[in-house]
Amino acid sequence: MRLYLPYLSLAKKWGSCARHVPEYAAMSAIQHLKNSELKPLAMSQTISFEDAQDGSSFDVYAKEVVVESSAGSHTTGSSKVKLKSIVDYAWESRHYPGSLVAVHMGGKYLAYGLKPVGKSVGVVRVVNRETEERALIRDLLGLVSDLCFAHIRSEIMLASVDHFGNLFVHHIEQGSTQIGSALSHRVVWCPYIPEDAGSSSGDTTSDEDDAAKLLVAIHGAKAEMLNVARVRASIPSGEVRVRPSLVSEGRLSMEAHSGEIVEASFSPDGTALATASTDGLVKFFL
Repeated sequence: MRLYLPYLSLAKKWGSCARHVPEYAAMSAIQHLKNSELKPLAMSQTISFEDAQDGSSFDVYAKEVVVESSAGSHTTGSSKVKLKSIVDYAWESRHYPGSLVAVHMGGKYLAYGLKPVGKSVGVVRVVNRETEERALIRDLLGLVSDLCFAHIRSEIMLASVDHFGNLFVHHIEQGSTQIGSALSHRVVWCPYIPEDAGSSSGDTTSDEDDAAKLLVAIHGAKAEMLNVARVRASIPSGEVRVRPSLVSEGRLSMEAHSGEIVEASFSPDGTALATASTDGLVKFFL
């Protein structure tokens, strides 16, 4: 250790011993540091913040340090932790079997279900958390029951189900100015209504049973109508999965639109199907 000390005033006091002043002053300074500032080397040290003020600091002189934090007297949270509200919506306080909020595995996109005031049809809001851009999906026929992103990092695919059981799959696309949702797949059941109350007692005919089991699956501009009862009867017993190309009965494919089909609806008796497309046309199939 090299110390530069002001020893001239000490030289006047010690007279002929002035040549020894620097050495004496250095020894005194080192002894002073030992007595006042240096802590003895210890194996453990305890730092307590119970009585410490904000911004306090402590010297650490041990190999093992135990920190005791204070409980704090504030009730609104720490001012050093900042919270950002992403979803400002008050859901009804009840049990939800599904998820009304979903986050993509990349953490960039967030989706949540909403219920517009005065309406019985839900919507899905999709948010880009980096750019704050938003898109609204209005295709649902009922309130949102469940949301889930596909576990694919390179693509943003969102599946949603409403409380009627309608399944929607959207492909989220990031444009130059805003994000949008392209409808990829949909499935719609025939809302079969018996002609009279006696039909629901178990005396239904085969045709009525078939009408109740009609559905249409939409894949872009293609609509595929399936009679589940007839398809089930045409496949080997015990089979639960079958390729569409192997189905010979109860299946009809329609590609009459040039744009993507955004809506489909059966007549209550299952004798007609209407489809609406982005090409601006509504077509009926009898």
